Amino acid sequence: MAILHITDATGHAWQLPLSPQLACTIGRAPDNRVVLNDPRASRYHAHIRFRNGTYFVVDGSLDGKLSANHVFVNGEQRLEHPLREGDRVQIGASQLRLDLSDERRREPEARFEDKPLGNTQLLVSANDVIRAALASRSAPA
Repeated sequence: MAILHITDATGHAWQLPLSPQLACTIGRAPDNRVVLNDPRASRYHAHIRFRNGTYFVVDGSLDGKLSANHVFVNGEQRLEHPLREGDRVQIGASQLRLDLSDERRREPEARFEDKPLGNTQLLVSANDVIRAALASRSAPA
């Protein structure tokens, strides 16, 4: 799962897991997924969406209205930008960074093959072995 690391203008930092199925809206308005305490951020400043296997940061609201103070990725103004590991997104005085490393660290799924063994295996308990040994000692010669 991709993780968005956020630090707002006040220095408050937190993380948010991103879902490929859900756009992540960013701005000052309380109904955004990422609510920034930043006077230079628009109410609906930007959003992050997933398309063709890549997360994109897009300047403006979901309905297309651009922000007043723009979105900067690695110091350059962008209207839309495909995000790569470690890209720094600046909105006002707030910083965002996408972490994809969690997706790469995912443990491989456990697998097994249900194949017949080919030979019958006989399982013998320790008690059966001890009884057989004692029986062979006490058997008349």
